[in-house]
Amino acid sequence: MISDLRMTLRRLLPVVDDYWDRPLRAYAAALFEEFQPVRNDVRQDAFALLVSLLSRRAGDTGYTVIEVQRLIDQLRRRPVIQTGPHCHLLIEPDAFFTHLFSVLGIEAYSDNWYVSYGSSTVKFTERQKKGPGWLLLDDRSINVFGLSRRKMDPFSICGRQARQKFELAVDGPQDNHPLVDSLKACLPRSDFPSASEAIKAANLNLWRYCFGQRLNFLQIDDTDVAELTATHLMDGSSWLAAEFFGASGMVQAFLRAANALAGDIWGKWFRRTTDFFWLIVGGRLRPLRLIDDRLVDETGLYVVHCSPLPLASALMSGEIVPNLFITFLVLSILPGTRVLGGSRQVVYYPIMRHLLLSTLETVSSPSNRQLALAIAQDDAPGVWGHRTIAPFREDPWSLLSAAGTSGTDEMLLYSGQMTLGRSSGSLPGFSEDPLWQELARQPKTRPIW
Repeated sequence: MISDLRMTLRRLLPVVDDYWDRPLRAYAAALFEEFQPVRNDVRQDAFALLVSLLSRRAGDTGYTVIEVQRLIDQLRRRPVIQTGPHCHLLIEPDAFFTHLFSVLGIEAYSDNWYVSYGSSTVKFTERQKKGPGWLLLDDRSINVFGLSRRKMDPFSICGRQARQKFELAVDGPQDNHPLVDSLKACLPRSDFPSASEAIKAANLNLWRYCFGQRLNFLQIDDTDVAELTATHLMDGSSWLAAEFFGASGMVQAFLRAANALAGDIWGKWFRRTTDFFWLIVGGRLRPLRLIDDRLVDETGLYVVHCSPLPLASALMSGEIVPNLFITFLVLSILPGTRVLGGSRQVVYYPIMRHLLLSTLETVSSPSNRQLALAIAQDDAPGVWGHRTIAPFREDPWSLLSAAGTSGTDEMLLYSGQMTLGRSSGSLPGFSEDPLWQELARQPKTRPIW
């Protein structure tokens, strides 16, 4: 099975095949190597809007004007964003070891900044006592926000139905838990409008504790992407406003292209779960469907005109958030950044790009033709950069709470020297995924994205 998975991954991302037997730090460095995506007017505008958002967030976080300028300079040379982990506490194993991998790549060039997007349109519990609402410490499951199952299971962490604060309630006997106490000391004591905002604030503290001053850290989530998308839409001359959500028929053409995948294996990777945006109601995500020129929820009670200014208003008010396609459109496809993702992203992201290119061909215009040409020339726009290190500690905090940055240094040295083949172990993100198992069984002559 591992050999079949590797062969399929090689067909998707040929660059990976050169690194199975080389040190992990060499693979990480390759992903962060300087590159310049093909630019045109649309991409330059999108890149400028992205850089403006990241600069504002860095300034809001407390970084100086000089540090923000270094961020801008780095993004121009290395426009790379880690998009693998969801919006988890930094010390959650899958998240921590992915951050560790990115640090290996950035430090290869002595750069200053690490930018990470964590999806916050996820539930507190993603599977049994796993997800942003849970953490494993000292072999005990910790309820991060101290919420009952009723207040976790149906809700997204980006929801603002109730303010959240860190409780770290131990699931089980309430005896002494030094690791819990040490983590509490690193977390903010105040409450926040949402769990995702709490996690982002906590991760700044944890970053400084675990990584010190080696890199500046900037984490964004779907509320930030909503603002970025709204900024596009409020500018009537932007491509997203004038073309995609304009009167050109592109949204309908894109949905037709997506529907054409439904009977194929690729339709399982790109499902039409919602049309472009999610509705947020009481902290829960609800799908929207495009009916004529309006997005409507399943009850018919919520309706928003699918045009730039009404959508921008709904985004800024927090009524809706972008779906995964719109997120990757404004974070990567339009501005030309490289995104580092996990086992599913390396398949669905090329499909998104293919669907957009098909739409640009269907709704042809000078602007669309130029944009399609630029997108088609991207070199490795989406790469495998999440779970490249299979967690060799179920609980990184057990080392970091006592050792701090020296513990991080130890893990960076250890993981960086391992080969990619060894560090990724049995490829759990691939081998345990039914979709990847099916993909690996496909005939090797079948075209792949």
